[in-house]
Amino acid sequence: MGHYASVIIFALLTLSSAVASIGSYRATESRIVDDLNRALLLTLDEKRGSWLTTDTISVCRQLRQTMGRPTELLCAADATFGSHLTIPGLNELVEVRMSVIAEGDRTAVGRTDGSGGVLCSDTVVWRSEELDASVALRGYARCSAATVFGMSDQRLPSALLIAAMLWAVGSVYYMRRNRAGLVAVASDACPDGAGVSLPAFDYGGLAMSADGETFCDADGRPVRLTPMQHRLMQMFFRADGHRLTKTAICEELWPKKEDASETLYALVKRLKPVLEACSRLRIDSDRGRAYVLAENEEA
Repeated sequence: MGHYASVIIFALLTLSSAVASIGSYRATESRIVDDLNRALLLTLDEKRGSWLTTDTISVCRQLRQTMGRPTELLCAADATFGSHLTIPGLNELVEVRMSVIAEGDRTAVGRTDGSGGVLCSDTVVWRSEELDASVALRGYARCSAATVFGMSDQRLPSALLIAAMLWAVGSVYYMRRNRAGLVAVASDACPDGAGVSLPAFDYGGLAMSADGETFCDADGRPVRLTPMQHRLMQMFFRADGHRLTKTAICEELWPKKEDASETLYALVKRLKPVLEACSRLRIDSDRGRAYVLAENEEA
């Protein structure tokens, strides 16, 4: 598998882990708020008589007049609210607050999300004709991001993250092992090798490194070629069927020369004995229009 594919798979696994983690975090926030809503309603059914009294409403009204706005009053600590919560450990982080609502005032009514590490329930409004007052109550949970994260189910995100890490380690190991194998092939092809560090392609007893910079004979000795001979041999090794048209060679080696036929003929003529001396290769002419690098049959 290619390097890019490995990186893409690693990125997808990591991204999936992050998305799953955020999704679990948000789901836990919603579950906490739902638990607060349920516990608040159950608690009010049991504690309404002791919480909603003339004294508490008077205090709330006095605070409202003093502050100039609805001000919440912390209800007395009570184990009842916490006992109705279903999420483990949440009962130690919650409280209930209340405030008096003036006629036509809706500022304290409705769903309000907490801030600064606090989650809150929906607002429950209770109207007492006897006390001539409307009271808004909310349940709060002092949950920091770390607390919510600890309560969330992170098994799937963790599994995806571990898979991403294992994939990364495995990919690096595979790439290094594969590269070591390729270097070994190159070293076998050119042991004396002029610093060859890439796999060699062998044809007819002549080996060319993948970067095309080095040619070696069957014994691993570098073959000395002129720059033009070197470029022509690179073209032969990389061409389909090791066949090159004369036009293609001339356009590649002498692009500014109008007619390079004679120059090409001289280049091929000088290259033939070099190949015969270091390999089993020969250069044949194909109907006068192309040259073919062919391998001599072994005796």
